[in-house]
This record gives sequence, C-alpha cells and structure tokens, in this order.
Amino acid sequence: MIYFYPPCENSLINLNALCVVACFQNNYVFYMWEAIVHQIIPSLTIVLSSIALFVRILWQKHRMHQPINWRKHRKMAVQLLSISLLYLIFSFPLALSTTTTFINPTVNLTMDNWQYMILLTYFTYLLFPFVCAMTLPNLRIKLANLLHLKRRTRTIHPEQLGMAATN
Repeated sequence: MIYFYPPCENSLINLNALCVVACFQNNYVFYMWEAIVHQIIPSLTIVLSSIALFVRILWQKHRMHQPINWRKHRKMAVQLLSISLLYLIFSFPLALSTTTTFINPTVNLTMDNWQYMILLTYFTYLLFPFVCAMTLPNLRIKLANLLHLKRRTRTIHPEQLGMAATN
C-alpha cells in the first residue's frame, strides 16, 4: 500500500518476521482509522453478511412453508460457511486484538504476536480462490482429466485383416 499521509520514513528491522515497520503506526489517530476501516469493519461485514444471507434463505423457506432441501442448498451453505471460517480464522484475530488494544490500551501484546497475526491475514487472500473453487461443479473431474489422474478405459476393437491374393 502507498500512504501519502502522514509523511514519514519507514524503518527496516532485519531481525523481525516483518522487516518493514510502517511509520503510520506511530500516529495513533491514523493507525486507529486504518485498523477500523481496513481490518475490523471488513472482517465483521463479511462474516455477518454471509451468516445473515444463509439465515435469510432458511427463514424464507420456513415462512413460505416449503421444505428445506439440503441437497439443493448444500453448495451455497458450504461456500458461505467456508468463506466465513476463512475470515474468522485468519483475519479476525488481528481485528479482535486491535479492537481490544483500542478499548483497553493497557492490554499489550508482544511484537511477535502482532507480526504473526499480520502474516496470518495474508493467508486469507491466498486461500480465498481455493475456497471459491472448491464449490465449482465437476472441478475434480476436470482436474483429474487435466492431470491425467483418471484411469481411462481402453476398448479393444477387432481389426479386419485383408487376405492378399497369391498367384
């Protein structure tokens, strides 16, 4: 990311897991804005919206007295719950620890804990395409055909041999 405000110099620390310490973390107001807008609100919005969508569908089925066919809704349920779990496992710990630090500044996590939580958030972006691809229809068959993992049955056909006329 590029920040134009506040103007400052980033510092390099070669001993840490994250070798660049962003200078905006020293500015409390800017760091609080950054954490709330880019960590806390998106994590909560994604998780709560996914769960709300799933509950809304179940409620509509109940309200219209229609049976819930789980085979029909399994793909949607798996995708929504897996996306929610992905954000809860990888992005939410940093958002939660940032929130607790804002509410109670006496709670102090070590720098190593912060760095590992920041590194965990990158797994969200790396794993998100795989979570979405997991629910694509016939993906396993297409991948098996692409990688030639599926055993192909060979059919044997009789071959016609021509008789040569001998003189």
